[in-house]
Amino acid sequence: MHIPAFEHSPYFLIVLFAIVAGVLSVTILLRKRGLDWREIGLSTMLTVVCLASFSAMSSYLRAGNIHDCGFDGIGAIVGLVFGLGFSLWLFPRQNNQLVEAWSISTPLMYGLSKIACFVVGCCRGISYDGLMAVYYGDSDSGYCPIQLIEAIIFVSLFVGLIFASEKLKTWQLMGLSVWASLILKFLLDFLRDTHAKSLLSMNQWMLMVFAAGFAVFCYLSKSMKTKNIVK
Repeated sequence: MHIPAFEHSPYFLIVLFAIVAGVLSVTILLRKRGLDWREIGLSTMLTVVCLASFSAMSSYLRAGNIHDCGFDGIGAIVGLVFGLGFSLWLFPRQNNQLVEAWSISTPLMYGLSKIACFVVGCCRGISYDGLMAVYYGDSDSGYCPIQLIEAIIFVSLFVGLIFASEKLKTWQLMGLSVWASLILKFLLDFLRDTHAKSLLSMNQWMLMVFAAGFAVFCYLSKSMKTKNIVK
């Protein structure tokens, strides 16, 4: 696959489309679960602002300048956690609905955003000249289409979570979404060109920290539920 050099990068438009698609998915799910437009508007706006802010800040810290900034997936995840946490605090009666909607929709948003990386080539896979190898501009160097693979896998995860939501409880669904996303992202990162000089990339170290934090959160939540049942 040959990706031409763009005079005007479509990166921003594709990322914007991914965010809009994610928010639309969240809105539909929350409306189906009975939330009013005020609750939906405030919670989604708060979460998206945090998501975009943390993503931009993380991207800037990595790039070192504004011109090379883009959509940083790890930063976006951290921002989403903060934004969703504020939303849960503002609307305690709708916690289950909010957690479920964002657990389902986040993989969709992330998967679609990777199409921007695939088209622009801002991050690339390992050197690869086999089937479905991608070539950027006039370069003869082929790369693994990792971004396209990520897009397909995470959009598929989104579809799977929709079906799973009919059988799983809210917090079980959140656990499935988070652990599946962390494991898939960690494994897929081995196909990136960031492993040329190190076994684990910075993304993978951050994912392990996030996984440890989520494991602690799950343990504490389970302990609190057990104490409440005993009382």
